[in-house]
Amino acid sequence: MSWYERAACRGMPVSLFFPERGTTWNSPDLLVAKSFCASCEVREECLRASAERKDDWDTGVWGGTTGTERRRLGRNNYRRRAASAA
Repeated sequence: MSWYERAACRGMPVSLFFPERGTTWNSPDLLVAKSFCASCEVREECLRASAERKDDWDTGVWGGTTGTERRRLGRNNYRRRAASAA
């Protein structure tokens, strides 16, 4: 079974995890999306997957992080952090 098949967000609307540009970090939608991630058993796998994606790096909620949070870490640092957490 793949990590995505075990994810807490499985079956949820994709739009919940990919809000419109300009959505603030404390918007109800982002808080709901991040709440799914908080207790997800595959959060670290999701974080690693986000670091490998070229098309969605700056968008969406992946492993409980927003694009802004991932940009602060930087892609290479983020990959190392995600890999060391595994």
